[in-house]
Amino acid sequence: MNRRTTALLFLILIAGAALRIAVDDVREYSPDDEAVYVRTTAFLHEHGWSRYPALVRDYLAHPAEWLYPHPMRWGHFALTTLACEFSGKCDARTLAGLSTAAGILSILLTFLLGREVLGDDAALIAAALTVTSPLQLAMGRRALQDEVFCASVLLTLWLAAVVVRRAGAAPRGRLLLIAASIAATTLTLGVKESSVLLFPGFLLFLFVLAPSPRMQSLPRIAILLFVPPVLHAGITLLLCGGWKTYFELLHVVMTSASSASTPFAQQYSTGPFHRPLFDLVILSPLVMVLAVAAAARSRGERGLTALTLFGAATLIVFGLLTLKNVRYVIPVDPVARLLAASLLASLPRRPWLLLGAIGVIAATELRVFYDVFELADVYDPVTDSLLRALGATPQEPQD
Repeated sequence: MNRRTTALLFLILIAGAALRIAVDDVREYSPDDEAVYVRTTAFLHEHGWSRYPALVRDYLAHPAEWLYPHPMRWGHFALTTLACEFSGKCDARTLAGLSTAAGILSILLTFLLGREVLGDDAALIAAALTVTSPLQLAMGRRALQDEVFCASVLLTLWLAAVVVRRAGAAPRGRLLLIAASIAATTLTLGVKESSVLLFPGFLLFLFVLAPSPRMQSLPRIAILLFVPPVLHAGITLLLCGGWKTYFELLHVVMTSASSASTPFAQQYSTGPFHRPLFDLVILSPLVMVLAVAAAARSRGERGLTALTLFGAATLIVFGLLTLKNVRYVIPVDPVARLLAASLLASLPRRPWLLLGAIGVIAATELRVFYDVFELADVYDPVTDSLLRALGATPQEPQD
């Protein structure tokens, strides 16, 4: 990178870090999912990972726990345990701090992914737009795994893009890149099992980015797509302590994820097909409008087309299932910012015009964040809560 790009990226990262640290001020954490993450992490921190099979058996023995985060998310628990080792304590604030760090890292990874597929200018603009993302700011202050998942997916996309686009690298360097990409994808699967649903978009993303003739890139793409699930299954099997426990856990996870009859699914994850996209528009209206406009002009530009197909495929897959919660599709948020940035980067070269556009977007998004997540104190950004917090629907009567 040249000095100008490096200096601007540094300033953007400083601004993003300062804002995320400032809003990491949650006083009360959820007694449900966040408490489970803390409790599981504290158990591993105290007793060590040799006790993971006992953790799995205890989870399987209590069906009431099947509605909450499960031991198959060992990737996230590895990171939360590491965070506890660094901080010296293991509580919700520590896990929220991990989310904050992941939010800062997501800004950098958005830039790196954008630089790889769109160029420096669009990458810088996308990083600047990511600073004020309401969804990422909100998830970056919770003891959940959504912002960690976002950063992990961005790392996966970036490394995979490097692998398929740099086929001419030296053999040793190419092998190291492939190994790093496989490790990142395996970690992403370990952070959240539903990341397997990103694979259709992942396949389209890689195939479009691959240089012509694309058929020569299929072996690398196949390795990046098929090796990580095998590794994830092997690691999970070892942690479960045997085939029987592994398949019991897999059955419980798949059954819970596909069930539309659970109270959580009925309240937070059902609705019309377009609900995830609708909620993204509520949270970031200007960015989403620009992203759709950029997607419409993506034909012929591989980077834009690849990002468009990844975002569209992800929204379609999650929209077809009982997973219609906007935080489940959080990786689409930075992808939308990359698309929007590509459009802003194509504007006439007038710095004041670009800065004005970024400023208007930032002001709009910070107001949305303040109204929804500070004033209304929304925990889970579902449609009804978002609309009520923004005054679009009547408030519930007070007792």
